[in-house]
Amino acid sequence: MYSNNVYKMSKLATFRLDEEVWEAFLMATKEENASASSVLLEFVKWYVAGNRLQKPDLPYSGNIEQIIDERIALLQTKIEDRITGVEQRLGELAA
Repeated sequence: MYSNNVYKMSKLATFRLDEEVWEAFLMATKEENASASSVLLEFVKWYVAGNRLQKPDLPYSGNIEQIIDERIALLQTKIEDRITGVEQRLGELAA
């Protein structure tokens, strides 16, 4: 169980976020076997260390479904590439 000191030393941060974006974030963190909290904490530490995200050239269009679909397609391609690589290695080992 956590001591009261842990809560005194920690800042509980809350913010508003589109529910679809949050659900997509939860799914992405789950796929990486990470918690949403741990990813957000690491991002905050990364940002405070002076790192910044690349700002898009185009303004946000508000079409989150399109953005999610594009990211899913990219992830699918990466997964398919890894599967192909594993299949090739298995073929080499079987030969």
